[in-house]
Amino acid sequence: MKKFIAILSALFILLSGICVEAVEYGTDLLNENFDSGFGNWVKEGNPTIESVKGTNAVVLGEKETVTYNPKVSELGWENSYRATFRLKTKDWSAQGNPTMLFRMKSQGGSQTYLIYYNSNGFGIQRLNPTLPSRDFFAQGWSGSINADASQWHDISIDAIRNPDKSMTLRIYFDGEKQLEVTDTDAEEMPITGGVMFGNWMKDNKVYLDSVTVQPIIIKNETSNPDDPAPDAVGTAYEEDATLLRLLGIMDNYTDKLFKGDFIMTREEFVKCVVSMLGYDEMAKSSSGKCDFTDVTEEMTGYISTAEYLGIISGTGNGKFEPERAITRDEAVKMLVCALGYDMGDLAYPLGYKMKAARIGLLDGIGEQDTSRGAMARLIVNALDIPVMESTNNEYSRGKTILEHREIYSGKGILTDDGTTSYTGASAVSKDSVCIDHVNYMKGSTSANKYFGQKVSYYYKDTNGDYELIYIRPTNDNTIYNIDSEDIDPTTTKQKFIFYNNKKKKQIKISPICNYIYNGKAYPEITDTELLPKDGNVTLIDNDGDKKIDTILISDYMTVVVQRISENTKTVYNMIDEGENLILDENEKTIEMYNGNEKIGFSQIKTGDVIKAIVSKDKEYIKLLISSKNVSGIIERADKEGVVIDGTEYKFGKNLANTDFGAGSTYLFRLDYEGRIAYAEYSMSKSNSYGYMTNAWYDNNTKEAGIKVFTETGEWKNFELAKKVKFNNTSLKKEELCGENKLTPQLIAYTLNSQGLISKIKTGVSNASGEEMNFAELSGKYLYANRSFNSTYFLTDTLVFSIPANLDDEGLYRVTTCDYLRDGQDYSAKVYAIDENCPEVAVVEEIDTYSTEPFVGSSVLLIDEILSSVNDNDEVVTQIKGFCGNKAVEYMFDKRVDASELGEGDIIQITLNSNNEIINKKLLLDESNLTYKDEGGFYSNTRKVIGKVCRSYPTAKRFALNLDGTTELKDDTIWGECSRIASNIYVYDRSLKNSKASLGTVDDIEEGCDIFLRMDREWIYDIVVYKN
Repeated sequence: MKKFIAILSALFILLSGICVEAVEYGTDLLNENFDSGFGNWVKEGNPTIESVKGTNAVVLGEKETVTYNPKVSELGWENSYRATFRLKTKDWSAQGNPTMLFRMKSQGGSQTYLIYYNSNGFGIQRLNPTLPSRDFFAQGWSGSINADASQWHDISIDAIRNPDKSMTLRIYFDGEKQLEVTDTDAEEMPITGGVMFGNWMKDNKVYLDSVTVQPIIIKNETSNPDDPAPDAVGTAYEEDATLLRLLGIMDNYTDKLFKGDFIMTREEFVKCVVSMLGYDEMAKSSSGKCDFTDVTEEMTGYISTAEYLGIISGTGNGKFEPERAITRDEAVKMLVCALGYDMGDLAYPLGYKMKAARIGLLDGIGEQDTSRGAMARLIVNALDIPVMESTNNEYSRGKTILEHREIYSGKGILTDDGTTSYTGASAVSKDSVCIDHVNYMKGSTSANKYFGQKVSYYYKDTNGDYELIYIRPTNDNTIYNIDSEDIDPTTTKQKFIFYNNKKKKQIKISPICNYIYNGKAYPEITDTELLPKDGNVTLIDNDGDKKIDTILISDYMTVVVQRISENTKTVYNMIDEGENLILDENEKTIEMYNGNEKIGFSQIKTGDVIKAIVSKDKEYIKLLISSKNVSGIIERADKEGVVIDGTEYKFGKNLANTDFGAGSTYLFRLDYEGRIAYAEYSMSKSNSYGYMTNAWYDNNTKEAGIKVFTETGEWKNFELAKKVKFNNTSLKKEELCGENKLTPQLIAYTLNSQGLISKIKTGVSNASGEEMNFAELSGKYLYANRSFNSTYFLTDTLVFSIPANLDDEGLYRVTTCDYLRDGQDYSAKVYAIDENCPEVAVVEEIDTYSTEPFVGSSVLLIDEILSSVNDNDEVVTQIKGFCGNKAVEYMFDKRVDASELGEGDIIQITLNSNNEIINKKLLLDESNLTYKDEGGFYSNTRKVIGKVCRSYPTAKRFALNLDGTTELKDDTIWGECSRIASNIYVYDRSLKNSKASLGTVDDIEEGCDIFLRMDREWIYDIVVYKN
């Protein structure tokens, strides 16, 4: 995780996420009060912890900091959050250098936000490390802050990534927002790795009492005006709360939540009652006038209006107690009075409760419930109770409050949604619906989503024009939403059979069932059309008879946008053999959604995944569009999906090829459900590389393909798509194969979602467009700067090692520059070069079956030799032993003679890409051990065999003689293995089996034979032979 570093005169670090108007803060990621010392905080300078008026605080002088770096196991730091610092300092108006600086560093290191505080308040800069200066300064300073130096103060920062990838930063001082800046040029979401606080001021200590970091929890905004508040969904008050908001009687809180479990104050309830009666304008015009002395200016109009209407009378002594929680009895009394049922004969509270019960005001409300949800139920009950009217002192029941507003309610089946109807084509306009043969304008409701369901609704009658205000399905409906893969193929028009939680379920279909296929009604439908290949089926029983009355079938086609024609309104499909979409709106109904947002044609982008339902007559088209994609290395893959960065992604039903191997890097384009709809085989560097060895085209089957040694070290045969973009030209596959372009060479390629090659790039000198720039060279590889002749630098380069004989497939390998040998001459080709740094290189493999292993390679101590059968069912030699400080076992290539080898021998080997030994060199024959110093002191390929005459394990030193004696002599060779981490192995001749093992310096004992592989005096491999 990138570390979050910052400096400040009080320096804090923080991070970012998704922006919403109202946010909540989750469980603390960090809550540090320093009561137990510095703990895991890292100090710079000499900060101390002192008691400041009984509070432990970090005291920081000039250039002193404390930093908290979260551990990998601490989750949550990678998302949006708020950091709050409680601090004080003796001088909040210090001049000169900024007194406080907040720094935010992005994950990729491409940009950093610097938030300053000085005597002018807060300011923000963005620092781009690739530029010589800070390239962004936002809105100047927020203005000076008059802070009391004797008090503790809170500084909070919210860092938020908006849906359009812009960054919003909000800064608060003691809870009041000081500055908000949105950076529309943000390159990527900054990600913090911790928090730091520091002080850069002279003679002005800063005291840090506590640091709290909280994740920002995103609350979804309602997608339609008539959607319930998120916290009301599924509650007893969902419908009441939504209806009252739409009627302008009881609104949600500013964070879009209803909070139905909260209490209501007396003034809040009075405001709702006045609004219910339609007296908002009267209340606003009466603002500032009130007989009660404890009412705020904002509420005076509503309180005085309620008093004038006889709804309230106060609590005595000129008081109203507006902020006290209202009781159930008080609420009941106010509503009884508002409805005109208080004729002076009711005692409080019993008389009012009895009257309320008789008129239905208390229906569905618990005796002790005083929550907002219960108060909403009271008010909704009041809406449908006739208002008592007085004429010449005679009382009679008049219209309800809703009827006075010309608002009425009803229930019925929604049979026409403006696109289709039970009888076929729609008989109403696109902005209308039909419920039980009556037409209604939809207004701001989402009525068309309830096609085929029984609904409860409210509508306004304006001179005979009916407009819906609120609509919801009733409890009469039973609805089954069934994914196409869960439908049993034996389903017919008489009985629908499907699987629910792996249990088989069947439901009868009414003989007069209405079928809607891809948005349009059809009187006849086949059994096959009940089985969409990619989509879903919705079954609706709207009358409770346990038979399906309406079936909605959605059978999707998938389009991955390759390009768009504005002239013809055509969306061209990336998927090979896939259909294109024609979206001209002439005599068509076309709906396009990206998430919950309705969009237009111009907002469709290349790379978008479209799930489209198209009616049989192509007059109705609905597009569900997703711009989401994910790329990375596949950690796990199975027939259901893949895992990338710990997240599982399911395959879409349209995906023909699901053969994805772990370790490969892909770009996956996701559909609106988050499923993989299309795959592009690629590297994180934007291309997938492989070495193409041959190509073919079959005139009979018209199939074409290429054989590739991939960047993952696998041999694969790929078929070509019908059309392939070859560098800058789009060619049919038969043209491409016929033009002799597919010769052995390195290529960058892309696979489409069917696993077919759709793009090929090759190396070209003076490249342009899609071609890769390319250079060919011969020269020495220099390990010191990882380069060829200090010209092309290979530090992060992917290296393909290709044999001179292209048929030797076992000698191909994919590696890095670490495989190359220092000072060795290579023939090489480099590709995709940027400032002399290629993304990929191809070198000619210098190891063959006839060459000896590299003299600088690690040695292998043989423990066991046996015969084995390889993958080609051939009997070959297998060895087990130790190499590279670990146990190993390898098979020999059948062409390699291993007959001279024995247990205890030391060899050097070369492996091919299948981990088979293709050549070897015997360094020590254990059965005929000879003491020697091969190469001498100045050799970088020195090999020494002798007898240990002295050993000092603590100092990691020892001495050996070449004549087999154990006395110190003038020509005794001294060795030391403390400078580097030497590989140490032991071969114990006294053991019957498994004589070889890993060892330590303690195993180097006087009298033992010893083998050393050295570079001058540096010892890399040690083998000790014990008797």
